[in-house]
Amino acid sequence: MKNGNKKRVLIIDDEEELCMLMELVLERRHFAARSIHTLGDSMQTVKDLKPDYIFLDNHLPDGLGIDFIPTLINSCPNVKIVMMTAHDEHKLNERALHQGASYFLHKPFNRNNIENIINSL
Repeated sequence: MKNGNKKRVLIIDDEEELCMLMELVLERRHFAARSIHTLGDSMQTVKDLKPDYIFLDNHLPDGLGIDFIPTLINSCPNVKIVMMTAHDEHKLNERALHQGASYFLHKPFNRNNIENIINSL
């Protein structure tokens, strides 16, 4: 499922409109972007897509994204994970980075935030 030499981005978030906007921003920057909305769909998608980057929401219908970071890294060791949340949870940022996330992003964010993160990773 390779898309030429484009870097592949997987967005795991249950907010479908946010996913569509992120896909548009990333595709304009010449990334191959795809979104899914549950953790249950993530393992097969990660195996198929072999993403370079994963934007991972914390609060998903079937669990917490932060608890799934080690599983994602085990499945795709070179992936860069950007943990996202709209909730101001105590020490979540620190815990996400300790679990293996490369970056932490608070919602709401804008197009420039996405581009800056991708450029920094």
